[in-house]
Amino acid sequence: MSLEKLIFVEDSPVHGKGVFCRIPIPQGTYIGTYESDPSTEDGTYVLWIEEEDGTETGWDGINDLRFLNHSYEPNAELDGLDLYSLRDLVPGEEVFIDYQWDPEEDPVDETATQETGDDELLIDSQDEVAAKAETDWLPRSGRVTLVSARN
Repeated sequence: MSLEKLIFVEDSPVHGKGVFCRIPIPQGTYIGTYESDPSTEDGTYVLWIEEEDGTETGWDGINDLRFLNHSYEPNAELDGLDLYSLRDLVPGEEVFIDYQWDPEEDPVDETATQETGDDELLIDSQDEVAAKAETDWLPRSGRVTLVSARN
């Protein structure tokens, strides 16, 4: 089934735009591929994937999956660039992945501006980054590292 039949993009209550289920999606379903161009630099929709040998490859998203937001309790996961549901999803539910980013292990600049396409957010300090992370909000821009966990 095509990506457009499974999901749609609209404003997210979490942050900026988000990916939402159009129809019921059973657990373990292949939702789509994070279509992208290779990148060597961070950017708003660059997804960094850690390979088995520890190297990282950047992928600059070009399809609707570039709007996936973060949650520490995700309902979907990426296996490489392929997205799968972790549980049954219902129509209208936002699809989340775990960016696997820890602000304490990979801090951002003390003052960083995060561009999100439609709006802009100024993060003033490490304390604000930690507070945002505790509320399950993380910026889409900057470094996002995902390690494939599917067998």
